[in-house]
Amino acid sequence: MHFTPGHDHYHEALETGGLDARAKIVAWLGLAIAGVLTPWGQWPVLGAYGACWLLLCLALAAPLLKVLRRVIAASPFFLLLAVLLPFRPLEPGDHALALGPLTLSAAGSELALDMAAKATLSVACVAALASTESLAGVTRGMQRLGAPALFVTLMNFTFRYLLVLREETQRMKRARDARAFGGRWLWHARVVGLMIGSLFLRSIERAERVHQAMASRGYSGGAFAVSSRALSGAEWLLIASCLLLFVVVRLLPL
Repeated sequence: MHFTPGHDHYHEALETGGLDARAKIVAWLGLAIAGVLTPWGQWPVLGAYGACWLLLCLALAAPLLKVLRRVIAASPFFLLLAVLLPFRPLEPGDHALALGPLTLSAAGSELALDMAAKATLSVACVAALASTESLAGVTRGMQRLGAPALFVTLMNFTFRYLLVLREETQRMKRARDARAFGGRWLWHARVVGLMIGSLFLRSIERAERVHQAMASRGYSGGAFAVSSRALSGAEWLLIASCLLLFVVVRLLPL
């Protein structure tokens, strides 16, 4: 998500049309929770939830290619753990799978596939939500749904501060490249380490300055106050249809 400088997107989003963020949050997070709560090894149910994700993307006009790119970018973080699970020690009743010179745990392999499928579905739901709703809309919707004010505030500022750190990192990389840094050899790791340390110190100093500036303007740590409106009939229909579909998929003998 990108916010154009010079616009008050937080309050401007209050006047935008389309579905309320609360309906999207309940739909996407409901699907993610339903997938995570699926018992181990019920692959037809997980496949049906994947089909539900695709239908929901089409219904909410989510950009599929953009969502898939985000899922692929996040996949190494949870796939690394999934790759290690098949190599866990064999337990009583477990079967060994021979893969060349390696011995894999059958239960661990199935657990790895189960975890990878559920993690992929959860990340895909979050990525689709981020692609169909702005940060302001998500934080406002979470606040209206009764999420703790501290959680909403931390989510809001974490995302915005990550954007600031990304810009700071890009400036440091441009300064490094302007000094003809090649970065292809092992001894160049010292320069990268110094950059990481410098970024860490700068981030702490910037955070302190931002906190002091906000405190001087009377900020007390609470979430932003937003106006609320009742959900429309179409939004209630979306919420009820999604939740009913998720429950039916779970109860069907697939």
